[in-house]
Amino acid sequence: RTRPRIFSSVLYYCQISELLSKGYLAELQYFDLTCINIKNVQSNSTGADFDEDSLRQEYERSGFYDKLTTTTLRVLKPKSGVPRKGVLVFTRFIKEANELVHNLSCAVVKAKIVTGETPKRERESILADFKRGAVQVVANVGTLTTGFDYPELDTVILARPTKSLALYYQMVGRAIRPFEGKDAWVIDLGGSYRTFGKVSDL
Repeated sequence: RTRPRIFSSVLYYCQISELLSKGYLAELQYFDLTCINIKNVQSNSTGADFDEDSLRQEYERSGFYDKLTTTTLRVLKPKSGVPRKGVLVFTRFIKEANELVHNLSCAVVKAKIVTGETPKRERESILADFKRGAVQVVANVGTLTTGFDYPELDTVILARPTKSLALYYQMVGRAIRPFEGKDAWVIDLGGSYRTFGKVSDL
């Protein structure tokens, strides 16, 4: 795409579907539990993502906060009876992350919150507890989209809408690392799956 061109031809490329078929990535099950009407949410001034105030209003109108709690609790007790090996929740605002962690704690579920302001040592401690099962749910705000290595992670809840394909792929990608016997779930509450579809089709 540069002018003048630095390279003249493509020697090789690999699609996500090929990596999945060869076992380099985990197969994902998608569950569309969208509970907001994205048509009610305005874009921000740049048009690159959704307006924060408009999104908060739609959260309030739709009962989004209660839906997030009930969905997370249902995921923790799947019909199969086989417990999840970790639930990572992506939220847009600190409010719903804090409310989720509070509600889960009241239900005797060990949950923690990680944000961009969480001190490094505290974040490392939370994630270490998460990986060894001492923490069942981590709600994170604006972080853990890249550089978080936990192949056993089998559940991602997308509790935020986005207009960014890159961000969507990064969030879903937290569960796509292969691990023996893994049954990976992506549960979407914000309509991103309806917009972008399966990453294997990208």
